[in-house]
Amino acid sequence: MAPAGGKRSAAPPGAASGPADVDSTALPEPPTPENSVPETTSPDASFDDAGQLNLYPTAPLRGHLILPALALAAGIATANRLALPTAVAIIPPFMALLIFLGLTLRSTGFFLRRLARHYHGAPEALSQLWKVKPARLLALLLLPIFFLAGYNLAWPQLTPPSSPTHLYNLLASHKAGEPAAMANHDVVLTGVVQELPRQSGDRYRLVLAADELHRPGEKIPAHGLIQLTLNGRPNSQLQPGDSLIARARAGPVRSFAVPGAFDYQKFLAHRGIHVSGWVASPIQLAHLREPATESIGHRLTYLPERLRHGAGQLLDRYLAEEKNLPVLRALLIGDRSGIEADTMEAFKAGGAMHLLAISGMHLGLIALLSIAALEWLLKRSPNLMQTIYVRKAALLLALFPIIGYALITGLQPPAMRALIMTLVFIAAVLCNRQWCNLNNLALAALIILVLEPPALFGASFQLSFAATAGIIMLAPALHSQYQAATTLPRRLIFWIMTSLLVSTVATLVTAPLAMHHFHRVSLLSPLTTLLATPLLFFWTLPLALSGLLLAAISELPALTATAGVLLTAAVRGLDATVALTTRLAELPYSFFYLSPPSMAEFFCWGVLFAALALIRRHMIFPATAAVMVLLLLLLPVHKQWQRLQEDHSRVSFIEVGHGNATVVELPGNRTVLVDGGGPGTLSTDVGEQLIAPFLRRQRIRNLEAVVISHPHADHYNGIGFLLRHFQPQTLWINGRSQAAAADYQNLLDLAEELDITVEVPDKSGELLVTAPKNDNGDRVVRLKNFADFHLRAPADFNPPLPDPVNDQSLVIGYRHGNFSFLLPGDIGMDQERRLIEQYGDNFRHQVLAASHHGRWTSMAPEFISATDPDYIVVSDNEQRVDRQRLSTWQKRGHTVLTTGRHGTIICTTNGRHLQCRPTRH
Repeated sequence: MAPAGGKRSAAPPGAASGPADVDSTALPEPPTPENSVPETTSPDASFDDAGQLNLYPTAPLRGHLILPALALAAGIATANRLALPTAVAIIPPFMALLIFLGLTLRSTGFFLRRLARHYHGAPEALSQLWKVKPARLLALLLLPIFFLAGYNLAWPQLTPPSSPTHLYNLLASHKAGEPAAMANHDVVLTGVVQELPRQSGDRYRLVLAADELHRPGEKIPAHGLIQLTLNGRPNSQLQPGDSLIARARAGPVRSFAVPGAFDYQKFLAHRGIHVSGWVASPIQLAHLREPATESIGHRLTYLPERLRHGAGQLLDRYLAEEKNLPVLRALLIGDRSGIEADTMEAFKAGGAMHLLAISGMHLGLIALLSIAALEWLLKRSPNLMQTIYVRKAALLLALFPIIGYALITGLQPPAMRALIMTLVFIAAVLCNRQWCNLNNLALAALIILVLEPPALFGASFQLSFAATAGIIMLAPALHSQYQAATTLPRRLIFWIMTSLLVSTVATLVTAPLAMHHFHRVSLLSPLTTLLATPLLFFWTLPLALSGLLLAAISELPALTATAGVLLTAAVRGLDATVALTTRLAELPYSFFYLSPPSMAEFFCWGVLFAALALIRRHMIFPATAAVMVLLLLLLPVHKQWQRLQEDHSRVSFIEVGHGNATVVELPGNRTVLVDGGGPGTLSTDVGEQLIAPFLRRQRIRNLEAVVISHPHADHYNGIGFLLRHFQPQTLWINGRSQAAAADYQNLLDLAEELDITVEVPDKSGELLVTAPKNDNGDRVVRLKNFADFHLRAPADFNPPLPDPVNDQSLVIGYRHGNFSFLLPGDIGMDQERRLIEQYGDNFRHQVLAASHHGRWTSMAPEFISATDPDYIVVSDNEQRVDRQRLSTWQKRGHTVLTTGRHGTIICTTNGRHLQCRPTRH
């Protein structure tokens, strides 16, 4: 008789298996009380040809939870877009009544019998309708309730807080004329650290749950999360759960409003953070009470984050000198804040970022290793094999290392989602349900979205579920191939090919989402995953977790030394992984930057994947898949053809903080960038993070020319990335690079290396970019340099130039038909007056970019009068602009727009009409 833990049917990839405990040539015995299947066995389970219970049947598309999960997600997405009327609150009870009536009528047949008496021909059609199974009927009738449940769960979390005691509303009072969204206040507040502080260069970021707000003469009870940035290292050790008092400059969270760029404000809002603050010095942050006074409940609440903090401290203690320590911290506790930019870029380019993000893959492999080891140990005892189901016992015992690993990650949202998914699949096996079907995936999604509705919009949630769904579709074919592989060499080849195939499918399924979130797709992801996964998950991760466990449970010298050896050995595997990933990322064409898909392209992707999943069901599905592939190829071509046919121009003033970046889109799909820089205090490259995403969203693949008005970093420090990836033909500069910083000369060297022609305008009024003449012989579109200040020595000017670098800026003008734009760089008032003297009354421009960001040294009144703009655009932080000057310009009839307040400003003209609209209202 085969014991309960005896040989089972071959498992697919990802399922644990141990050595056979029964002779493979023995005939199976008929079911007995010890190993028979109980009557409650799921109908989804089946017996294989050998008479053994098959827990892994090949029907992954079955399940009634898919539509409810989609309905819940649709409700959450709706809450993010629009507000439904309050009358919808009566819909759930109304739908519940309909469900009750519908099921009652169906069970009695009363409705059909009544219709049969009065209408001929109706009963047959209606009888077909009522053949729907009750479970499916119930699921369909419940869809509106799931939709409204998603909406009601998400709406409070996706809208600004309404409570008057929330920090967001307490800080909303502001000075006259200052928008509430821009208000910042010097405050003293108390709160509790919520998660592991993150290091970013010389700064630290921590999230506090506020409990009091102190202002001069008053103390106000408060609540809500605030993200504080500390300028420097804290004076004392901080850990989650600590009560702090801090003096900060605080206000609502803001981010750059650039179409296509990452919306940091929305990202934090989805985490419940609507307020941020700046702590200027570590002495303005102090502990409020001693840890000894904390209650048991408080300690349990912050136990996961404290375990995460403790694990981080152990890693720092044992591996302080290791270069790849930050990568190990990311792998083990989900803290990527210390990873160097080059290493991060290598993982991105190599398509291996998913290996560093705590995900279902991490917990799944922890589960695989744990189950395999525990099943092997349990099978060493014949008595246990006769009395318990070994595999299920191993699954239950594996919950301890799985949950333990999740705890040391701090149960951060990605780790929590991965844990829920893993537990759902383990529960499915324990309950004899399919372990890898869409029904279980939908159940995991329902649980996660109910607990955390904003997770729907996160890249990790979308990528994880899309990849898992794609692998589930592939699982039946893999299972049949695994059963066919009976020898060790065949199974080895099977595992290699399967790993490549699974990773390839995951890459293809997630490609549109990767394009949407990151604007690029790595072609090397399957190969990188195949080569790096054994190093990370079968070497680095087990050794590191074992070393952490030994370091945490004992201070004995022998165990401490062993822990050090294990952690050091783990880092060696990580070093090999980083080196391998870096080498692969350096290969040509390892990845491609792509434009984010449009709604039409997303629809085609979705239909394509659905058709591929059902391709064997009917001949219509292969034809549908072929049509969708054709559309996915034609839609981008059609978009480029549309751009070629456009007869209007767009001039976009991109919000980059204190800096300038103006994108000029000419008719005929030609684009010029005038300046491209931001403040040097930013930790990100404005070219990569702001300007490039905007260009890709506009489906701009190449730049015809780039213009740098003068060599100040806030006008060029983002251009290097754009030269590499948008391949302009010409780089126009003012030629004054002698006093420029070394990075400006490096930029010119890069242009030469990339065979980009570097030009200096040789006269005032020189055309930099032109368009063909129209039938009347006029150039409807032209971009030119108005001034020759850069060609003259500073000593030639009288009066002398106050700021030679700024005052020798190129002065760029763009005209389309009857409308023109003036981009004067950073020239001062004296240069503005010289322009007026040179051009006289013929200097009218409908849109004027404020000289030198609108500083008091520029924008002379006579200059504004001569240009007489309809719009004045100020490119700067809202906190730096002179609001009194802005008010003066507005009183003179000019519409004043600032990038700091209004975000990216897009002006569109066809030569006869002009419209300028902000992206932030």
